[in-house]
Amino acid sequence: MITSENYDETIQKLIMFEQWANEPYEQRIKTLDQVQKNLSDNGSDTSVGNTDFYLFMSPDVNDNTPYFAYDRAVGYTTKAKFLTSKDDIIIIINELKVWKNNSVNRK
Repeated sequence: MITSENYDETIQKLIMFEQWANEPYEQRIKTLDQVQKNLSDNGSDTSVGNTDFYLFMSPDVNDNTPYFAYDRAVGYTTKAKFLTSKDDIIIIINELKVWKNNSVNRK
């Protein structure tokens, strides 16, 4: 969930992914761990305000296309991996900026 308190942090994470995803494959491989570690407040305990996004690419999924990913339990024994493409991240960044601007203007 995104609140007005963490718009900037969330947008920054998405921008970090977009910048990484725009790099050539060889550069993405070299910087994957570094970028992953720089995602602020990233961890598996989402109940304390963390997000659990991670960078994902695999030769088995669209030939190493980069995705912003997270895992969720979707049933009692079933987990799913959600992949968000670079194009979708760009849309989300722009929507969050508008949402933030509208929230600030209402105060």
